Amino acid sequence: MSVARRLRDFSKYLGPGIITGASDNDPAGISTYSVTGAATGYSLLWLSLYTLPLVIAVQSMCARVGLIAREGLGTAIKDNYGKTMLIISAFAVLIPNLVTIGADLAGMAAGINLLVPRFPISAMVPVVAIIIAVVEILASYKTIERYLKWLLLILFAYVFAGFLAQPDWGQALYHTIIPTVKFDKTTLTAIIAVLGTTISPYLFFWQASEEVEEIQDEGAQAISKQELRSRLQEVSVGFTFTNIVFFFIILTTAATLNKQGIMSITSARQAAEALAPIAGNASSLLFALGIIGSGILAVPVLAGSTAYVVSEIFGWREGLNEKLRKAPGFYTVLVVSILIGTSIDLLHISPIGALYYSQVIGGLLVPILLVVIMRISNNKEIMNAHVNSRLMNVIGYTAIVSMTLAALLFIYLSIF
Repeated sequence: MSVARRLRDFSKYLGPGIITGASDNDPAGISTYSVTGAATGYSLLWLSLYTLPLVIAVQSMCARVGLIAREGLGTAIKDNYGKTMLIISAFAVLIPNLVTIGADLAGMAAGINLLVPRFPISAMVPVVAIIIAVVEILASYKTIERYLKWLLLILFAYVFAGFLAQPDWGQALYHTIIPTVKFDKTTLTAIIAVLGTTISPYLFFWQASEEVEEIQDEGAQAISKQELRSRLQEVSVGFTFTNIVFFFIILTTAATLNKQGIMSITSARQAAEALAPIAGNASSLLFALGIIGSGILAVPVLAGSTAYVVSEIFGWREGLNEKLRKAPGFYTVLVVSILIGTSIDLLHISPIGALYYSQVIGGLLVPILLVVIMRISNNKEIMNAHVNSRLMNVIGYTAIVSMTLAALLFIYLSIF
């Protein structure tokens, strides 16, 4: 069997869980991890292990809602806890999503500009936005899924960059296994930012909706226990890959920027530029490629999750499998969300600054959304025999406590 055939066969086993996980490392997230590594060195590498079971548990719950209830998370919330609760939950998604789209488009354009300086960033933002919008409207869900699966390979650029940075592996291993927390504002802010970036509300809605799309595309009548187990394993693989990438981004910037005393960067672009004289042009190039690839992965997911949430609020027909004429509301929201993100950049509003304040809204509401997800995934009327296990509940409540503490700590640091 040829290598190409084996790769095609392997790709059939990669679905929503892999794509959702990979899209968690968007340009805004890469910026967060880059800033964290530059500012705190190796000390917060332990977060890559701590957040892994939390995000896998939450995303697995959302996946089961889609697979068992056969409806998006928003619809499940509305049907069982009312439209008001869905609207409250939606605020944790919509505003951060729109601002993150703007930040991601700007990050992608900056990455392209690093590779091809003759193209100005301001000119690249609308071009990238139009291409993504057109593809999401015209291409089927299966086509989009196929290309997104292969795009995630570009995120391995950060793994290669990590090795090129020649880190102190002894220090890295120590800080990965032994949690280290300095109670200063820089470290605490970095912890809050990493938690908020890793456990993101838009991923909850996207995961459930894409599992529904997958079932509809396959024409499945009932999902077997083996299929359910396989889908949930896929979620674990996807987010393990995500956290490996997040580990290597912090590792790279800790081994280079922090070591050289460059601790005040504000974006992944600055990290890429600073890497060239320290770790060589290859590291800088890999970082830039990762920014571009991650944006291509993440912006469709952000725009799509926004469209799913709004469609479920108003009861519109939804889905990337639907034609434009059959789901005009869904695609209108999708396009408008990309346009709003584009306008943030074209109006010269700082996407990083706007992202900071939008994350306040999302961060304060995430614990509420997590409680709702826990209740749905433990409801036998919705989930039948597939309610949470005891271990899943323990991990789920740990996620709720962690995000609640992060929200309270953020409020404290903002006031004092």
